[in-house]
Amino acid sequence: MKNIYALAVSMLLATSLAAQQSISATQPVTGIERLKIKAEWGDVTIKSWNGNEIKVEGSAMINNGLNDEAFSYSFERMNDQIIFLSEIKDLENLPKFVSYELDGQKIERMLEKDEKFDWKGIKGNRYGRNVSIGTLIGIDLVVSVPRDLYVATDLTYGDVDLVDCQNQVDIKSTYGDVEAAFQRMPGIETSLTSTYGFVDVSVPSREGAQVSLHTNYGNIYSDLEVNHNRERSIDELYKSRIVGKLNQGGPGTLSLRADY
Repeated sequence: MKNIYALAVSMLLATSLAAQQSISATQPVTGIERLKIKAEWGDVTIKSWNGNEIKVEGSAMINNGLNDEAFSYSFERMNDQIIFLSEIKDLENLPKFVSYELDGQKIERMLEKDEKFDWKGIKGNRYGRNVSIGTLIGIDLVVSVPRDLYVATDLTYGDVDLVDCQNQVDIKSTYGDVEAAFQRMPGIETSLTSTYGFVDVSVPSREGAQVSLHTNYGNIYSDLEVNHNRERSIDELYKSRIVGKLNQGGPGTLSLRADY
């Protein structure tokens, strides 16, 4: 789940071992019922734990360590909700890199401030494969959440990974993938949505739940027994929805949506 993002053109995986900013923060949850995680950039792993505070750990690396100080985060309280916010300050004015693969090697070169990139060189294969231009961003956060909190995410360019999370959740990412691995199905509502990525859930083969599975331009598949309600389900060219039961059903509801 550790991704490096390149703005403006594409996303690519980075292997740099440069310095990075360490992140470690806690937030008491007395009187709190909900946690919302809101970020434009960064991958997030969410875990349930038995503590009495929200714990956030991880790292941030901007432009291979050159601009780590641009990353900032904060907790804000709004009534019975804690909002965890993160941002990259002055992102548009940070240095840009051209990155590409050539002869099996990954090359990253910082562009001069007024340098014009030779886009014609891409068509001539001068820059090899996977060419991208932008600020290099690598952010990975692990959020440990008390089990009785409702958890919601609003991410733009980040993946979300639920690791045996037993909280009630409403997970949304626009361009990132959403994955969840359950040792047992939560007996509550679990909603996982990605607009342009995939949603992937694994559960023990005999676990049951009420399910609603939806895609507009993708495919739905499972190696578990899904007993669908034909009257409520839809199978059309650009819209598919399966409503029914996983195995024999259960007290929990599992809603998965991946539009594209």
